[in-house]
Amino acid sequence: MVDAAVASLRSGDLGAVLVVAEAGAGKADVAESIAGALEGEFAVVRLLASHALKGVRHGALLSILDSLEPADFLAPHGAAGTANGSTANGSTANGRARAAAPDRGMAGHVAVLRSLWAMVDTKARDAGRPVLIVAEDMHYADEGTASVLAEAVSSRWVKLVATARLRPGMPPGLLELWHDGLGERLELGPMDLAGSHAMSEAQLGGAVCRAAAAVLHHVSGGSPERLPLVIGEALGKGALVARRGIWVLAADFVSSGAALEQHVRADLDTLSPAQRSGLALIAHAQPLQEQSARALIPEHVLIELGERGWLADREDGFVRIRSALVADAIRMLTSIPRKLQIHQKLESLGEPWGPDRPNALGRIALALDVGAEVGDAQLAAGAELAVRQSENALALHCIRLIGDEGIRSRLRGARARALFNRSDYSACLTSLLSGPRRKTDAHDLLVGTLLLSHVRSVLGQAHANPGDADQLAAIARELPPDFPPDRADGPRYAIERRARLLKSMALAYGGDFHRALAADPAHGRAFDGGGEPAVERAIWSLMRAEADIVGGRFEGAMRSAGAVLARPVEDDEHYPLEGHALMRYLVAAIHVGSWEAVDSAVEAYGTGRTWPVVVCGPALYTAQAYALVRQERVDEALQVLPEIIECLRVGDPYKLLGLTLALAAYAAAAAGRTEEAQTWLEEAEAAANVGRALTGWLARLHRIAAEVRLGVPDAAGRLVEFIETLRQDGHVGIEMAARAVALELDLEAGHGPDPLEAAELAPACEGRWTAAMGAWARAIVSGKAEDLMQAGELLRELGLLGRARRAFARAAAAFDDAGDRANARLAGQAARRCEAPGSPAPADDAGEAVLASFQLTPREQDIVGLALDGLSDRQIAEKLHLSVRTVEGHLHRSYAKLGVASRAELAAAVED
Repeated sequence: MVDAAVASLRSGDLGAVLVVAEAGAGKADVAESIAGALEGEFAVVRLLASHALKGVRHGALLSILDSLEPADFLAPHGAAGTANGSTANGSTANGRARAAAPDRGMAGHVAVLRSLWAMVDTKARDAGRPVLIVAEDMHYADEGTASVLAEAVSSRWVKLVATARLRPGMPPGLLELWHDGLGERLELGPMDLAGSHAMSEAQLGGAVCRAAAAVLHHVSGGSPERLPLVIGEALGKGALVARRGIWVLAADFVSSGAALEQHVRADLDTLSPAQRSGLALIAHAQPLQEQSARALIPEHVLIELGERGWLADREDGFVRIRSALVADAIRMLTSIPRKLQIHQKLESLGEPWGPDRPNALGRIALALDVGAEVGDAQLAAGAELAVRQSENALALHCIRLIGDEGIRSRLRGARARALFNRSDYSACLTSLLSGPRRKTDAHDLLVGTLLLSHVRSVLGQAHANPGDADQLAAIARELPPDFPPDRADGPRYAIERRARLLKSMALAYGGDFHRALAADPAHGRAFDGGGEPAVERAIWSLMRAEADIVGGRFEGAMRSAGAVLARPVEDDEHYPLEGHALMRYLVAAIHVGSWEAVDSAVEAYGTGRTWPVVVCGPALYTAQAYALVRQERVDEALQVLPEIIECLRVGDPYKLLGLTLALAAYAAAAAGRTEEAQTWLEEAEAAANVGRALTGWLARLHRIAAEVRLGVPDAAGRLVEFIETLRQDGHVGIEMAARAVALELDLEAGHGPDPLEAAELAPACEGRWTAAMGAWARAIVSGKAEDLMQAGELLRELGLLGRARRAFARAAAAFDDAGDRANARLAGQAARRCEAPGSPAPADDAGEAVLASFQLTPREQDIVGLALDGLSDRQIAEKLHLSVRTVEGHLHRSYAKLGVASRAELAAAVED
């Protein structure tokens, strides 16, 4: 963009570049970059418009035209004040304007033009080059200034770079340059995530993990001006820390608006009292229904705030401030007395408060700020809502203020989830174990029981989960005789059902899916089939999905987990259902070979909210790295894995550290980074036997595979033993994954698992990855050219280009051995199409020799080219100064290499 603008100004066609964008989008940086690129060719004059001088005719030119008389800087029609009717305090220019003579109309305009010309002429003569004016904040410029600058550009006295906000925008006088084709308009949008990530790393002077970059991007809105301020706030709060040279988020980070305090305060000073009052009200109540906004704020004030770019477009019937970060700053800058007035105004509308209203959290936060009375029921509803929206501090504050101990007991789940989101798992466990207060209250008894099972696992206490389930079942049995009757929809049945679910969750955690699912009351019914509470049905569905992964039903697992993700479930226990569903969906997608599904999930869930990015982010990026490893793109995976590992050291809510370390060891070994691989492997061994059985099996597989690549004695034998254990246990899916990894290792015959067994097992598993690896195994065993070609096609479609190239090269060798030179040539061409930077290869020696045999020498290429042009052998010989016999010999060898018998077939062969 900067290069294009510089080129435009260097040309003789355009005289101005008009840069417009929202506040903080980097307009000034772009203008300075343009000026810096042209500084050696132009004498640069800088001009800064200000709101204080907007009501003064030609006022923005005062800083560069100080030789004029006060009368030349006249407010139009005598209005010397600011645009909102107040005067600019202490403004020299305004003082001069108020002391000026009556408006001299055109005479004053001509005087300013003459003065500008004199300044430009002097500056150009002194510098020996033309003048470039860089005019910033031209949305504050008066029309007289805009008109003078436009005339100067039109007359080709100067070149101009002007910046302005989108609202109220560039003055009409300057926009006419664009309309007339004399200027170019550049509209800047916010940075994308990649741009924010790069800027964050430049600001912090080191690598920034993807999760932290996503949160910083979201909070700053992609603004290059605000991002450094947000980074400073995160550093000040201790939320952003460096670990082993990588910046990670050590806690959930929600900006209080402090980053923009000074900037927003300065902007608010340019507004009238009515405008400031309206903004404060909107900031505390947003989103505010348009009808309510009109009842509390004068219509002309709403229009003015919209025109000046403070408010977002009212497309959905609500009024809100354009930038959430600016709204945070306004709330922080609002005094308590003013907040009290806002609270009273909102209460005067008589709108009922409810957790389903879009501004519910803003209303309750405002009430708490001003000390208004908030009932326990409202505090409880606010806490539940706040924790669902990752407003963890507000949720905990609401719970602390509740006086009723029974209500507080029922909020154990909400409090625990807020602490879980902060990665404070010990405090989370303490909260869950603090109740129930009433052991005859079924609701109170069940609160937090699901989350408790997960937190125990996170803290390495999974062994305690069956005991928790037994204790709950015992409580159900010991309920007093007058407890509601035992019926399918009664409390006693609900408690017993929950106990069975918890027992099954513990069994599934350990990998015993047969016993776990035997207690499923839905008996395989779809997640949305009705019956039990939605959260319980979803958990049963996810256990079935995990069992499907282990059983090789990868596509079915994707569908089951995807169904849970597609229909969010909210329960008062706040079990991290979304994270568990994501994990199963991603693991299934990887074994299906659906790399695009993994990338889509990362894009959809890694957009920047503190949750799930901080909590789910490591799982998302672990899956992305795992997919890269499966695609044999190990160098790319190694760019992601170290930062994921550091994030998991800070918080590992799904116990993925062991698997991620094992993947890092395997990828480093595959990339030939031996020392690094050994370091990761040692750490992976230390983290073994931690986490779910499924992730444990995958971690063990990649630890052993890393050892094989590193040449550790007996590692191949341990891989065979591990696969045999999986076979005996009936874990078809994990067995196939292990056999596929064994194929990737290219073990010599007799030193690893039998490829024939992989070929026979593949049809029992779903997905294109296992199909491709099964076809490759079958081709290895048979050695048939047709099988190798089929495997190559499947591998190529999967993106495994290095392995596909090997399959095609072997096929070429097989065809060549059979004397089928034409098909050998086609297989060789298919192999060459699979060549890509970073793809592993080369093919085996026999395949490489055949591929090389298809390559024409430079002389053969010349002769074939002339033959294709229609020249005879004699004409070619004369042209190249060769004998006819030599030409015939080269053509004969070329025919053999290309698998053709005559000139008539030559064109088609070369085209192929």
